[in-house]
Parts: sequence; structure tokens; C-alpha cells
Amino acid sequence: MQGYHTAARTRLFPSSVRTFVILTVIRRGFCFLLPASAAPGAASSISPMMSSAMEGRGRVVVQTLTEEGRMDIAIPLSGKLRQLNRLSNEPLQKVFGRIKQAASRSTSTVGKRGFKAGGGEQVAQQKEVLCELFDPRGEKIYEDTLNIDAWKSGNVLKVGEEEFLVDVDPPSVQKLSLLSRPMSGIPLLPLVELRHSSLSACTWRWFRSRQVEDSVAGDGEKEEGENGWEPIADADCRVYTPRTEDVGWKLRVRCLPRKVGEGGGGDGGASAYREGEHKDAETTRAVAELPKSLAGDGRQESTRDRTCSPSFRVVSYNLLASSYADSPFAREKLFPYVPAAAMDADYRKQLQLLELFGYNADILCLQEVDQSAFQEFFEEQLDNAGYSCHFLNKAGSVKEGEAVCFRRERFEVLEKKEVVVKECFKSCFEDGSRHRQYCEMMSDPSNAELYRVLSEKLSTVAQVVALGPRDGAGEEGGLIIVNTHLFFHPEASHIRMLQVSAILTEAMDMKERMEERSQRACAVLFVGDLNSEPDTGAIELLAGGAVSPQHPEWEAHAGFRWGDNGEEEVGVHADSGPSVRREEGQALKGMSLSHPLALASSDGLGSSFTNYVRGYIGCLDYIFYEASALRVEQFVQPPTEEEVDTTALPSFKFPSDHISICCDLTWRKSPLPSSLPSSASLPSPFPTAQDLSVERYPASLYARTRLPQPASPYLVYKAVASLREGKLIGLPIDNEYYIAAASGSPEGVQRLREAQGGGGDLSVCLADPSEASEHAVCNRVPLDLLHHLLSLPATNVVLPRKKLEEAGDPKIVLRCPGQDKGQMYVSGAFSFPRAVARELGMPLVVAPASSSKSCLSVREFRDKWAACAQVFDGGDAEEATKLLTIDMAEEAKVKIRQEDPRAAELQELFSSYGITFDLV
Repeated sequence: MQGYHTAARTRLFPSSVRTFVILTVIRRGFCFLLPASAAPGAASSISPMMSSAMEGRGRVVVQTLTEEGRMDIAIPLSGKLRQLNRLSNEPLQKVFGRIKQAASRSTSTVGKRGFKAGGGEQVAQQKEVLCELFDPRGEKIYEDTLNIDAWKSGNVLKVGEEEFLVDVDPPSVQKLSLLSRPMSGIPLLPLVELRHSSLSACTWRWFRSRQVEDSVAGDGEKEEGENGWEPIADADCRVYTPRTEDVGWKLRVRCLPRKVGEGGGGDGGASAYREGEHKDAETTRAVAELPKSLAGDGRQESTRDRTCSPSFRVVSYNLLASSYADSPFAREKLFPYVPAAAMDADYRKQLQLLELFGYNADILCLQEVDQSAFQEFFEEQLDNAGYSCHFLNKAGSVKEGEAVCFRRERFEVLEKKEVVVKECFKSCFEDGSRHRQYCEMMSDPSNAELYRVLSEKLSTVAQVVALGPRDGAGEEGGLIIVNTHLFFHPEASHIRMLQVSAILTEAMDMKERMEERSQRACAVLFVGDLNSEPDTGAIELLAGGAVSPQHPEWEAHAGFRWGDNGEEEVGVHADSGPSVRREEGQALKGMSLSHPLALASSDGLGSSFTNYVRGYIGCLDYIFYEASALRVEQFVQPPTEEEVDTTALPSFKFPSDHISICCDLTWRKSPLPSSLPSSASLPSPFPTAQDLSVERYPASLYARTRLPQPASPYLVYKAVASLREGKLIGLPIDNEYYIAAASGSPEGVQRLREAQGGGGDLSVCLADPSEASEHAVCNRVPLDLLHHLLSLPATNVVLPRKKLEEAGDPKIVLRCPGQDKGQMYVSGAFSFPRAVARELGMPLVVAPASSSKSCLSVREFRDKWAACAQVFDGGDAEEATKLLTIDMAEEAKVKIRQEDPRAAELQELFSSYGITFDLV
């Protein structure tokens, strides 16, 4: 090594470069005798050495782009950064040519164009620039050397009088950011993008400041305590959870990137790292306090401890994607009651994370997860908490999807499949397809539109993930996790039945393969936002095991049509969703759907709601489990309606329009038969007495606490089904609420009288004024006048009863609600009671929901909900339209209450027909 100190070698460089080269070589493991003027010793990393050795000189940063076969070379010539992108396998000579051109332009004596004193033009004079590259030993690198071999850390580039240290692939922070709105008690995890470094190698420091003005965080040196920023004690790792004392302070994080194994120290300590330049990031707002009331309050008392084998805990949660919540349509139409601060994306996802952590779950199934929120927030946070996460974006252009996350110490992935549901139906005509069962139905001409929607339009996807126990021993088998978010449209329950069937087919295929491979039982969990109430076909198929070709939803939604405007289905919350039109009189050929799994819902299908917004309350989210292999140890009770009723969801307490659902499941010691009959109790013996009452699809679904559903055309079939069974429904008529029975059901009419308390008149609600002659004697009034009177809002017409044997009362009170009006409805909208009567094929018999007052809101007759199989919500009215009763039962005169404001107008109308008019 002494040969490198000869005069011949040292004359290659000026003294300043020699000093730099000597220091660099020391860092790379060479041994030198240093002159007294040299640095006293090596520092613990390269960066400080660069600063002391170069003394204001520049640095060439080279980034190797291996996959592209190129190199990025950045050179600060005369204070201006020059960027070169060159092939890795080209000779150094070509790079020198480009560098010389750039340097020559920088050193021109006049510039691009100049002028002589006499006014004549002169061409700029350019100096010849010398360009050379030396290795750390001072040897010149020849110009025919390839770039990949020439550009090495520690080499020195000399361009004219300027000298540069070559730094290849230095550790660096490309991006660093923090949430803009941190809250105390919620872990704050910087989003970082590193190059040539790793998270485990980086060092972190946290600072705080009372300053609230915007400041620019970057790469410049900021001394601790400078400009109001003070270091936070014991905050030297990537994750920092703001404390109560941090409320009102802004936070800053500093990341120092390091690269393992290039420090040259050889002792495995700090000297074994090569450091880059640090980067800072700051919160834009000060730390805020947590809300005093949180979604997990009370509910998570029973989930403080983790489960242990053979039990495991499952959570399902629709997060309400920000791509829907932040749209103008959502702010103005869907959630106008939610303050903007409560809809803030950073605020909501922090509360959601805190809620998820509070469950201590082993498996998380998330829906409506923004792709960006997953990548930039949830994935990092959950990974840091010990979860492995798998995300699947919906088909199409919408940037939200589903995520399955599981605790790494409990489970490992055996296999996973990403199911694009429309591909299942597209493949049904292929030989050997698992979905051949749909071929006959999809090829029927009457189902052409249904096939088009199922195979082309829908963006529904499902994750099917096979998990195995990490230790591979004990009582646990494998789990087939299905996580999905079914198509949302209220008139598409028949589509959801088919989607469930197709997804179950994929799950069964994986279950069979996993059991054959592992020789152990696998249990299916079907989890997610199914956009289906418990009494709909999709849930009947899951829990009951089958639906028939005569299921009412096939016929009820036969008119479903996708708009032809090229729009893409993007979600229930979007204002640019599918343009759906309904065509009356359309036929739809249904089919039998079935599966062999003994699936049961973790809540026994007894939950009243999981979605609670103004205009809709319903149970849409489920955790179905295979009851032959698993049993429920605990179902975490959802919040009560009183807890969410003040403002509806979302709110400052509940960060989504859905509530999360959670249950603990455990493996049965003695597995039951894999296929169980619908609505049958599981056979004994059982591990616990709780299992004695398990029903997969209870026949007593109507016994569950039911909350109102929208009075929409999509749910007319539900009202009809209840009325045909002799049950009662609550519904809006004009802008008040009534209770109704089918006129042809003596059992239903009797129930109505009992609910009414036995007193008061019952009205007959017609589907059309022309039906009046079927029930009343109408020869005393011109038909056109009668039809006009029946079409008036809030109007009863009393006529002689046509069939006296049907009731003792000789009079019948008829009404035929016109188009729904008032605040409760949109002007010109359809009439729900008339639509129900039309579909039912007979009039409704109705009574006011309360005998003491006019009910303007569905909640004003809550005491009568239990008497109704269904309650339909039309909204709230500011005031009732006074009911007008026109008594035409007596031949001589027409009687109208004197105080009615329409009396004068009606008196003139009757006079034009020559009918006597009395005010009473």
C-alpha cells in the first residue's frame, strides 16, 4: 500500500483533492499514514466526512436504475444542477462529452451571443474543458470504461477547476409526510418512501412547536430547539402516539436514512451504517383532543383481551370511502346533517383505526376502503400492529375496494383468489366452468338484460383467502375467508342473490382443494356489506341454503334495467351511479339456487340495523360462519338506536354510515354434519347450551325488532308479501302516517281494529278511482266528479257500502291518495299506498297511526311498530294537511265540515253539478 504515496501518484491531484481521496480511502478500509494536516480520524459515517473533506465542493449523485439498464447522474456545474440519464453499458467517453458540452456553455466568455465595441456581432468564446475521473487510489479511469464500472462511490470527478465526490446510490428519503390532523391517543405513523435504505436502518426524532403558522419542512439543517421546535423526550422511533400534553402543539418528525454495511467500521454498530441526508415533515395543524365519546365505548369492554386458540375474533366494517363521502352529492344530499369537520378524511380514518385496534381482532374484513387510504394509512398502521393485509380494488375505474387483514402470529395465507364477479357469469357458457349452472337462465331471451348487467356492468369483487393456523397444531382447521361488498341498488335484490351464489361457488372450490391438500377441515366465513336485509333472498340463500324459482324477488325486480348512457356503477353514495330504469310488465325467468354449507349469522339475524342514515335504517352487514365446524362464543352487541339517533351516521362519534360488527368464534370439539336443514336446530350434544337454539334462517324473522325502511318503489313487494300473510304495515298516506291491512284479509282487518283500539272508522285506500264502483254504490254522483274528489289530497269520500254482508256498517269511507306532496315527498313522486294496493290486487284498509294526533313522523307512532310486520318511512312533514271528509252516503245532500278551507271551492264545484251542499 505504500506505493500509493509516491510523488508520481500524488502529483495526479492537487493537495486538496489528495486530502479528500485519503479520507475516502480510509472509509473504504485502506490503511494510510496521514500528514499532520490531515483529519485526526475517521468519523462514524460518510456524510460528516464529505462535509469536512470537500469544503464547499460539489457531489455527483449517481442512481442505478437496474431494471431499465440505465443510470441517473446529477452534477452541480457552476451552481446549476445537470441531470444525465445514460445507458449503464455505454463507455464513459460519451458521458464526458455531454459533461464537457454543459461545462463549456457555463464557462463561455460572452454568452451565447455578444457584441464588439464597434457594434459588430461576435461569437461567444468557449474554453476547452478538461473532464477526468479518478478512483480513490488516485488512478485515472480510462474513457472506454463502461458506466456501470466507472461510477463508484469514492471516485472523484474533475471538471475544469471543479472537483466532485462521486456518491452512488446514497440512502435517501424520497417522500415523508404526516397526517394533517393528528389526535392525542392515536398512533402517528409517518408515510415514508426510501431509496437505498430500509425502515429498520433509519433513525427517527420527533419535535413539537407551539407555532401554528405554516412552515416549510425540508432537508435543511434545523438545530434542536431552533425556531421554537423542541425535541420530545423518549420519541426516537417511527411511531409516536401524541400525548395529552401535546394537544395544541404541532409535530415534526425527522428521518435520517441509513444504509447497512457501508460504514466500514466492521463492528456492526453505528459505524456499520452509511448515512444520507435527513428529511423533515410536519403536521399542518396542531394535535387535537379525542372526542369525549367514541364508537367503541362500552362495546369494547368485552374485547380488551385477545383470544387464544381454538377461538378467534372477526370484525367486519364498511369504512365509507372518502371518494363517496367527499363528493358534492354526498355533502348536499346524502349527509347534509354531518358537520364538515366530522367528514374530514384524516379525522374519520384515525377514529376507525382506533376502533379497529380496540377490538383486538384476529381477522379484519373491511369494505369501502379507499385505495389511497389503504396504501398510505391503513396498511402501514395495521402492519406495524402485527397484521398482514391484502387489498382488492373494485373492478372498473372506481378507486375503492376491500381488505382482508389477519394477525400474523395466528395465521398464514395458504391461498388467495381475487374474484371479479362479472367474470363468473361471463364464463357460464364455457365447458368445464364452475358456473355452468347459470347457463340456462342467462341464455333465456327474457333474461338478456340481466345477463348484460351481470357480465358487463357490475364492479363487484370478492376476496377469497384461505388461512391456516400458524402453529399447524391443536383443534384449529383452516379458514376460507370471503370478504365482499355486493351491488347496492335497492331494486337489484335478485342480482345480489346471484352474486352470493357465484361467490359461494368460488369459496366451495377453494374449500375442497384446501381440505384435500391439508387433510384437515376448513370452515367458510362469508363476511361483508351484503346490501341486503335479513328477509331478502340473498340472506335466505346464505342462511337457508336455497331459494326457489318462485322466490318473489325474481318477479319483483324483473323491470330492472341499466341505463344506456355509458355510466359505470360506482357505489351507493355516488351521484354518478348507474342510470337505472324500470320497465313495467317485464318477465324474468328465475332459477333454483342452493349450496351445501351450514351457514349461520353471528347475530342470529336479530340485529335491527348496521346502517343508520337519514332516510334509511337497516341491517346490511354480516358475519356468516359454517355452523357445522364453528360456534359463536360472543357477539359484541351493536350500539343502541338511542346512541345513534341524535344525528344519524356519520357523526363525530361514529366515523362511518355503517357500524362495525364483531364476534368471537371457536372450533367445535366434535364437528357436526356439514349440511344441515334450513330453519332446523343444530343436533345435540353441543359444547354449550347456547347452541341448542341456533337457527340458520329462522322462520320467526318478523319477531326481530324492525326499524323503518324507505317508502320506495323498490320495496313495494315487501309490503305486499306482509299484507298477503294477514300482517299489518305502517305507511305514509299523503303527509300523515297510517296502519294498513289487506281488505281481502279478515285476519288482517281484525288485527288492524285491535291495533286501533276498536274505535274509529276505517278507510279503504284504492289503487285507482275507477275501483270505487266495486266497493260502493256510486249511482248518486257523476263518476267524473267522484274520480276528481277521490284524487284530492287528504280527502275521504263516504258512500253507501255495496256489499253489506262484508260489514255491519252501511257506509264505506274511500280514499285514493294522489301524488305524494309536502316535505315528506318530492312533488310528482309515485304514491306508495296506491302502488302497494295495485301490486296487491285489492284495496288497503287503513286507520290513522294514532287516535289522538296526526303522526307527521314515523317515530311518532313508535309504540305501534311492534304490531307491524313492516314500517315504511316517507320522511317528516312540517304540518298535516287537514283531512277533508265528503259524506255522500245520503241521497238528499252532501255534507262537508264547515271549517275546511276548501269548503268554498267545493261548494262551487257541487253547485255546477246541481248537487245540494251542506256545511256541518
